[in-house]
Amino acid sequence: MTDLVPNATAADESQEQPLYLAAVGVLCAVISAFCSMIGLLLMKVSTEKERHLKVWRRWRFLLGFFVNILFGVTLTPVALALAPLAVCAPMGSLQLVFAAWFAARGWIVAKERAGAMEYVGMLFCVVGVVLASVFGPTGESQATIERVGFVMTQAPFIVVTAVSWTVIFGWLLVQKAPFLRDCKPAGDAPITAFVSGFCAGSSAAYSLVCVKTIMTAARLVIEGLRTVGGMPYNLWVCAAALAPVASLQVYLIEMTLGAGGTNYVIPIFNAMIMTNGAVLSGVVFDEFITLSQLNTGIFGGGIVVAMFGLAILARAQGKRARSKVEPADGSSDDSKVVPKEANGDELPEEVLVAATYKQLATTTGSTTLTTTTEGGSCHGGGGGANGTSPVWRPNPTRQLD
Repeated sequence: MTDLVPNATAADESQEQPLYLAAVGVLCAVISAFCSMIGLLLMKVSTEKERHLKVWRRWRFLLGFFVNILFGVTLTPVALALAPLAVCAPMGSLQLVFAAWFAARGWIVAKERAGAMEYVGMLFCVVGVVLASVFGPTGESQATIERVGFVMTQAPFIVVTAVSWTVIFGWLLVQKAPFLRDCKPAGDAPITAFVSGFCAGSSAAYSLVCVKTIMTAARLVIEGLRTVGGMPYNLWVCAAALAPVASLQVYLIEMTLGAGGTNYVIPIFNAMIMTNGAVLSGVVFDEFITLSQLNTGIFGGGIVVAMFGLAILARAQGKRARSKVEPADGSSDDSKVVPKEANGDELPEEVLVAATYKQLATTTGSTTLTTTTEGGSCHGGGGGANGTSPVWRPNPTRQLD
């Protein structure tokens, strides 16, 4: 009979440790989740306020990325060393709860209240991430560097790598290629954050594999067990790939966090990083071989549950994106839309003058409207709702920014 056990030997070892050490581990996991969430929110607000700046001038994004990495590589290993993975995994998912709390109060990011269905979606994401984290691959296997190199030549790794990088490069092509402009979805469309999040999670998973390979090789050299010249080919592949893959990861993270509301992009980022990392670690370090069938099934079920939660959040994100614009005259004509939340200073003068004319003609029955602005004039005739549309005539003497 197949036993159901979390995939972490630390879970058994921690039972022999004093209870207060486990409590310290849980506290470290909570603090790490909270600080990482702060970093993600700083990176998200950077996508709204600093997108026009060069990357090295986006201090919010750089600060958020530094905070996220700092606490991820310091407190998270401590938490896993002191407390079972089955306990730490739910603490890591508190990022979603903290982010929703901050967004509801308008702290760091723009104020965004989640509806009932969004909370349901986040709950599914949390449950799915916890199940996949506890019962799936952990990435803690101590496979030899030669074994990792051998696995990289086998079909499972080749297929996963081919699919992941085909999606990544295809998505970048859709975003950047002029001839695919018509295929590019809107920046706040649900599919944009989903695919960007998948690509960010994939690149992050490969970055971790590269780092682990390099650190394993460094340990062997330091301990005098191997020489640099005697290292297998996969070390040099990982060393050459780390910098470009990590840079691409940063770019894709920025794209993901800027593609929707906080209550949508943070769960996507969290779920994609976890699932992609677990899948790739399981393939590279042979951890799927050691998983029981039941645990493998629960791992797959956790991913399905998390994706279902993301689908619920995507639907809410789509409704929010559509509600940002509405017809200027209240009709269903999509050709006359004005941003719902924009103020007068943010709208083009053509839209303002046209809207003013239509409102005046409807309420006063005025037969003629002539409005002159710095950018030109608008002339219209007729009365009431049947009046002719205003004609915009630009001022040729005005210099546009």
